[in-house]
Amino acid sequence: MLTCGNQLGAQAPSPSKGKDLEMDVMINQEPPTMNMSKLFRTPDNWDEIYAWINSHPPEDRSFLIVAAYMGYNLALNSKG
Repeated sequence: MLTCGNQLGAQAPSPSKGKDLEMDVMINQEPPTMNMSKLFRTPDNWDEIYAWINSHPPEDRSFLIVAAYMGYNLALNSKG
């Protein structure tokens, strides 16, 4: 088994063993409950989101589209 020590001399488990345990926890875990954020206004539709994205410089828009769809996928995959 591979281990790596830190400055305090503690030993960390091998990355492959930890990864297996992490995957097991992720598979058997319920998704977190999502609540509406009061910090941001919810858009009425995708046209409003695209209008906001298009108000930014062209070089930033692809990143904003990716972030919008990542949030969309997260919302669809979450229960609650």
